[in-house]
Amino acid sequence: MFRVSLPHLLAAALALVHAAAAVTASSPSPQGVHLAFGRDDDSMVVGYMTLGKPEASVVEYRLLDDGPTLHAPGVSSAFVDGGDEKLVRYMHFATLRGLRAGAAYAYRVGDPGSSNGGALKSLLETNAPRENEASFSRWFAFRAKRSKAQVTPSSPLSVLAWCDVGHLESKSAIRAVVREIHGPKGPREYAPGSENEKKNEPSLSVAEIAGKKKSVERETSETASVLAFPDAMLHCGDLGYDLDSSDGRNGDAFLRDIEPIAAYVPYMVSAGNHERAYNFSHYKARFLMPFGDVRAVGVSDVRADPSRGVPPSFPDSKQHDNHYYSFDLGPVHVVAWNSEAFFYPQYFDAAYADRMYEWLAFDLKTVNRSLTPWVVAHAHRPMYCAESLNSNENGFTKCDAEKEAARLGIMSSCAGDYAASSCARGARDVDRAAAEVVVLPRKRLPVLARTQKRNARSWNVERLLYDHGVDLAFFGHVHDYERYFPVFDEAVEMAGVTTAASENDIPIDAYFQPRATVHVTTGSGGNKEMLDARRVAKEALNGTAYPPTRGRCADVVGSHRAAPWCAFTSGFAPKASRGETSDFTFSRFVVRSDAVLTWEQVSAGDPSDDHEGRPPLVIDAFTIVAPTHGAFARLGPRRDAAAFAAR
Repeated sequence: MFRVSLPHLLAAALALVHAAAAVTASSPSPQGVHLAFGRDDDSMVVGYMTLGKPEASVVEYRLLDDGPTLHAPGVSSAFVDGGDEKLVRYMHFATLRGLRAGAAYAYRVGDPGSSNGGALKSLLETNAPRENEASFSRWFAFRAKRSKAQVTPSSPLSVLAWCDVGHLESKSAIRAVVREIHGPKGPREYAPGSENEKKNEPSLSVAEIAGKKKSVERETSETASVLAFPDAMLHCGDLGYDLDSSDGRNGDAFLRDIEPIAAYVPYMVSAGNHERAYNFSHYKARFLMPFGDVRAVGVSDVRADPSRGVPPSFPDSKQHDNHYYSFDLGPVHVVAWNSEAFFYPQYFDAAYADRMYEWLAFDLKTVNRSLTPWVVAHAHRPMYCAESLNSNENGFTKCDAEKEAARLGIMSSCAGDYAASSCARGARDVDRAAAEVVVLPRKRLPVLARTQKRNARSWNVERLLYDHGVDLAFFGHVHDYERYFPVFDEAVEMAGVTTAASENDIPIDAYFQPRATVHVTTGSGGNKEMLDARRVAKEALNGTAYPPTRGRCADVVGSHRAAPWCAFTSGFAPKASRGETSDFTFSRFVVRSDAVLTWEQVSAGDPSDDHEGRPPLVIDAFTIVAPTHGAFARLGPRRDAAAFAAR
């Protein structure tokens, strides 16, 4: 019996991937279908990719229970990967307009099969049948964006979220989210019946009537399943690990992985450090967030509203490239920004940071809290940590320089693209043409923070969140789950906080009228650094893998090392030698009213466990109760950080 080394196995597997891709290198078949909210509330953007160039691109859609079949033309563009092979892919985006709020729609994408555009024109003008069925995808379904009036305590807004999700590393998390959306049987095909069957129907036999009844029951069941879908899925960076890997083939595979999610639920993204290749080119080409919608329809981003004022410098689509945007979803205003702008000076300069910061300030300032009382924000790099560093100067606890740079918006540099511990605040004026890389050992980072040049510019993002009363902000990048108490400027606001646990010892904390933003790190969707049970069992000293460590931060991290703002963590810094595994998780938050939002963290199970029937497990929960919303300063003076540290 011969042995095959792991590198040889990986090389063989990669060769198989390349061979499979070569077979379909010129295929115009759609893949990686995904949704995103459009610029207008009654629109939805459908995106997909083909490896070959189709004659045309179209989305065929209709109300699931009734109505005519409609067609939306797509805009196609060739995308050339920056790798050695310079592979060409074709990205297609179409905007569906005039959707009925909260209604269920069926749709599919593809090429109507035209060599001269005549068939596409016929489809758009007369809704004629397709000529080439083989070039279309299967039928998917979605629920159009709901209005605020449609969100009630009996039908609450439900949003899923995760960050740091890979193609090869996130089997259990993807499986759990697919189950969350479709149930244990997985996605069905939502093919609508023929419209001709409904016109001039002859007399039906008893058997035909029974069959018709079953068809109606099936359509009713399908509609009910779509109306039960979550309202959105938010992904805060590090997609696929990485979209550009293997000349982009890994990105293709990841989009196919999440198609059972993203083709049914609007998939809204923000960029992470693992998207940085070729100036984030794959991220910008493969997705189309609300501002980006203008690239397809060719109209202005800005919807003039004199009552809200005019922003000092509104970005156009090429200036933001999916990196920062916002949208309203029922009673929630969701905003994404680009945390990577402070870590890649070769791509983002001070002018870019100015534009983004001005946009973010204007966006938060002009939220109508009577219409969208909740504000939820996301980006990739977190501002806070579970384990704090101590400053010898004043005794205060703090996070490392990378968190501080993300929080305060300080242009920084890293020794490597992905090594968080190598990031440090750049002791430089960000207006200088050349970036001066400054890297110090982790334990000396606070010293560097104190010696930064006084004239260095910064863009304090956390101050914007505080000044405009952002209720909840979540991030990834750190590959565990960490939930914090309300905090601003590294001072914890414990007023109104109560801690409790369920009968199963799951935290069910409550934050009543919090005086600062609640931060969450949910970066454990699946990453190569995370330890599954199979890997740990091979490396553990006793050959045994244990379930992830979960609990209050003081117990898990250590009472002397846990940051005072850290409330709960799971999967924190596992050690394989001790048999500790990571926790592969995703998040859901539910808004039942203008005053109540509940967050739950769900463990998806271990990726090495092939038992697909095991349901996911809620491991942490907290509720924000906010009878009023707005700038936190309205709630009175803040608690002093030194007073809290002295408790």
